[in-house]
Amino acid sequence: MTDLTALTPSQFENLVLDLVQLLGLKNCVWRTPGRDVGRDIQGEYFRPDFSGFTRQEIWYVECKRYTESVSWPIVWEKIAYAETHCADVLLFVTSSTLSPQAVDEVNRWNETRKSPVIRFWGAPDLLNRMGLYPQLLVKYGLSANPVIDSAISILPLTKILTKYANTAGSYREFGKSRDRIDEAIHALSELISARLEEVENRGKIACERFFSARDGYQWVDGNDVLEAAKADRYVVRALLALMRCHSTSQTIQVGMDGDSIAMSGADLPASETFQGDLRAVAFWGSMTITSTTSKVSIEVADE
Repeated sequence: MTDLTALTPSQFENLVLDLVQLLGLKNCVWRTPGRDVGRDIQGEYFRPDFSGFTRQEIWYVECKRYTESVSWPIVWEKIAYAETHCADVLLFVTSSTLSPQAVDEVNRWNETRKSPVIRFWGAPDLLNRMGLYPQLLVKYGLSANPVIDSAISILPLTKILTKYANTAGSYREFGKSRDRIDEAIHALSELISARLEEVENRGKIACERFFSARDGYQWVDGNDVLEAAKADRYVVRALLALMRCHSTSQTIQVGMDGDSIAMSGADLPASETFQGDLRAVAFWGSMTITSTTSKVSIEVADE
């Protein structure tokens, strides 16, 4: 795996966001560069106790793509913010390490049992955890064997594609219209093929910008919004096609909701299976995603 400092600060934060979500942090919000207001990532972790109750913890994650150690004044500034805003845990993730003074002060802080609890991942910790997820190494160009790792990494998308292809077969058998599911199958196939080709040619994925004239669907109202946001063409097309496949709406509405792109359609499934499919697709673009039964919101990374 190459030096983490070869990543841009935005790519490093996006990598950490992907990793903490894979490790179980829920409802993550990425405070994109310039809007972090004291923390880069905020999420929730649900911890069961022996009584049968589940404790909700608010986690702040601070990302530092540094070549030198992170000093105590920088750490203290983030601790003060997290304490003021009642975070339970503050996790520092860096491509280097904490300074000796920062390590000593963090240990003193934790010994007092104050809130938030301070946790820290240096470069070795981060790389060890990333090694559990070959898709991360492939996505960010950190794999020593990208072609081999990509075959494993793309498997979740392949399973989704197979599921929809099997469903399409039953549509034919029962005389149901296949237009929407065929579009979803085609969009998923495009995404898988594009990512595999990029890894084979470049050793990592290279998101390609959405252009409404080339990539827009006729049944989308707001293709221009996706173009202006510089969203990845393959991921966005797959998300839109999956939404329309399940929605009762004839048109998918796309607009801005604050800093996020809102893609709306009626009666989207609330099942974890459908939500998981959307997350698996969104992983392969530089974006974060949240969804409800009527709306999918995506936030595109500023590279």
